[in-house]
Amino acid sequence: MTAPVFEEVVLASTSTMRKALMDALGIPYVVEAPGVDEVVPTGTPPQHAVALLAERKARAVYARKPKALIIGSDQLASLHGSTLGKPEDAKAARAQLASLRGRVAGLRGAGPMLAKRRAIQQATVDVENWRRFVQPAPAPWAVPRR
Repeated sequence: MTAPVFEEVVLASTSTMRKALMDALGIPYVVEAPGVDEVVPTGTPPQHAVALLAERKARAVYARKPKALIIGSDQLASLHGSTLGKPEDAKAARAQLASLRGRVAGLRGAGPMLAKRRAIQQATVDVENWRRFVQPAPAPWAVPRR
């Protein structure tokens, strides 16, 4: 059995954190913005929501680049089993961080890989990272300005 050959490796994300992870691998890749709707049904558990978004991104790019190895990923913050939405701006981000003060929140990530064969092959890695937020309030420099 021979290993599949791909024209390129494509990161289906414009996240600077995911780019940094790919750079650390030291393999050549290109970035392709997935351009997908990131809304999930209300009440979707965080572990399902993050997997759904990661797969949605990967499939969108796969439709445009079917001869590539596509790496799609996403991450979501959660509190007591509920997904925290992505803040719309810096002010909302500061308010969200302040609301987490003294509480334990989670950051969950998933990353399916899609490759062309007879069917789409998928490997999902689910990472959960829980943190207690103890800072008195977010520092103004902690949230990037837009």
